[in-house]
Amino acid sequence: MFRKSTEIYQNKISDIFRYIDSPDIYNSLLYRRLQKLDPTESYILKTNRYDLISSDIYGDNIYAGLLQLYLGKLESELKVGSVLHYPKLTDIKSLIQGLNELK
Repeated sequence: MFRKSTEIYQNKISDIFRYIDSPDIYNSLLYRRLQKLDPTESYILKTNRYDLISSDIYGDNIYAGLLQLYLGKLESELKVGSVLHYPKLTDIKSLIQGLNELK
C-alpha cells in the first residue's frame, strides 16, 4: 500500500515514481489519480514511439512513461494516423503537485 516518505521533494516529474508501489503499478496512487484525468486534447499520431509523441504534445519526452501509463497501450498497438486523446499538461503537473503535497 502507498506510504509517503517524510522527505520533501521538488515539483519534478522524477519525483512521482516514488508513488508507484512496486511491483504492482496498477495498485498505485499515481495510477488511480492519473486515470481520473480527462482526455481533453487530441493528437493525430505521426509515430508509435511514446518519447516522440510526448515531445510533440508536451514539449518534453520526460512525460512518455506517464502518457503510456495513461493510455494503457504498448507502442506496437499505436497506429500512425489514428487519433490519440490525452490530458492537458497543466492537469498532469497539478497531479504531480498534489502527490508531492500529500502528508
